[in-house]
Amino acid sequence: MFEHKTFEHLMEKSLPEIPLHLDKRTSSIIYAAVAVNNMEMAEMYIWLDRILKLAFAQDSSGEWLDKRAREAGVERNPAVKAKRRASFNILVENGERFFVDDLFYRVIENGMVECEEEGTIGNQPPNDSELLPVSNIPKLETAILGEVVIPGEEEESDLSLIERFLIERRRKATSANKAHYKKWAEEVEGVGKAKVFPLWAGDGTVKVIIVNSEMKPASPELVQDVNDYIDPVPGMGEGQAPIGATLTVESAKNKEITIRAKVSLRGNTIEAVSAEVAEELKLMFKGLSFKDLPLSEKATVNVAAVSNILYANKWISDYSDVLINGLAANLELENVEIPYLLAVDLYE
Repeated sequence: MFEHKTFEHLMEKSLPEIPLHLDKRTSSIIYAAVAVNNMEMAEMYIWLDRILKLAFAQDSSGEWLDKRAREAGVERNPAVKAKRRASFNILVENGERFFVDDLFYRVIENGMVECEEEGTIGNQPPNDSELLPVSNIPKLETAILGEVVIPGEEEESDLSLIERFLIERRRKATSANKAHYKKWAEEVEGVGKAKVFPLWAGDGTVKVIIVNSEMKPASPELVQDVNDYIDPVPGMGEGQAPIGATLTVESAKNKEITIRAKVSLRGNTIEAVSAEVAEELKLMFKGLSFKDLPLSEKATVNVAAVSNILYANKWISDYSDVLINGLAANLELENVEIPYLLAVDLYE
């Protein structure tokens, strides 16, 4: 709105207002005085334009977006510490600390540890890594880090917060409708997305399928956390769900996918190119995981989309015979399935 209120524009408006008999050259005192004032005015208009944009969620960011979203009851999701399984040859007390890959993990219960640092970094050390105790623990001989149970997450991004804010405004979750069950499930720490299946086993029944924050199948513990939050005592209204509603929570399932194609290379090795293509496919699959679609529609792994990835790779000069799970056809995913890249088989 105020883009045209630049320093130059303000000077062009101000100088003609000064009587002609006065010196208005750039070296004059009058010019300098007017210029200082207009510089401040130009900066003020820049801030006015910014303030105007901050009033709208889609143009806002940071703490101002937080304030806008809070008006609709939407809070930015905080960073989350990763919780992982761990195995010890003895019973280890809660609070004991272990070290691996420049990270500290604290025992929160026997068989479970929590990273002391928030964010996805706690998900990174490989399974079966050796945990080194910070203090001496008598009779401890083995301490092994296991799989991720609750993935660590970074603080929610502006883009994600805006998306949730707009959903709240446009598709109101209320009175235990489908949107409400989805909202409840996604409020649980560690849940990435959820799908809701009403009346799946008769009147009063609701099924919720979830994935974790990495868009992977949820652990049994995460499934139980969602169940306990929404409907801890079936049908009794002890959680978020109303009386009479019986909830079933399940994890999504991996759909293993193998991509095969004949390629001509202009350099590099087939192994290295396959690895590059695999990374691009994983990004594409992540976008397809639990895509928000009506239950009557299904996410699809398209041959054309796979071909585009091959075409865009700088090492591939030509390709043909693109197959998805052995077929030259698109692969439809069931509503409970997540695309999981099992292998990339490129050959010359």
